[in-house]
Amino acid sequence: EWVYRKDQVKSKIRSILGVDNRNVVYARKCNHFKPPKTTSMEFLELNHIQGGTSFSMSFGLSFNGEMVALMTFKKRTDDVYELTRYATSARVVGGFTRLFSRAKGELLGIGVKRIVSFADLRYSEGDLYSSCGWTHEYNTQPDYQYVIGDKRVRKQNYRRSALARKLENFDESLSEKENMEMNGISR
Repeated sequence: EWVYRKDQVKSKIRSILGVDNRNVVYARKCNHFKPPKTTSMEFLELNHIQGGTSFSMSFGLSFNGEMVALMTFKKRTDDVYELTRYATSARVVGGFTRLFSRAKGELLGIGVKRIVSFADLRYSEGDLYSSCGWTHEYNTQPDYQYVIGDKRVRKQNYRRSALARKLENFDESLSEKENMEMNGISR
């Protein structure tokens, strides 16, 4: 993150330390809108530590004609959606609650029965969810990723079934881990 998302890391650290110097905006003074996908992706790249992600729906808040908060959801099944990102370009007081309330109403209206999300515990305790009435179900165990060159990549990009196409040297008799190590790729 430090090499490729330094501004977002600095912003996250300032927020965690309580010294966030971004403008304060009150959600009640913002307007709801449904931003286009490209606008949403650009906003996530600029304002979320993990950058953009795939999503099915996005909901935004604007203040003085400028987007200041964004929440995205991905369809998992017909009746289950996942909240995938929440990002802000300012300190939007009440932004999460206001956006989630709007999104929840629309999702329930199309037959969604369950909304889930995940908190990356490297960055927070997930307090925002609990403060908004979400129910904690479980913690997943830490998992590995690969380092390709100078970038960390998700292990899902290197499933064993795809390794023959992705690796210079591939041995069918070896495991995913052994094949990756044979190609100088570390977990």
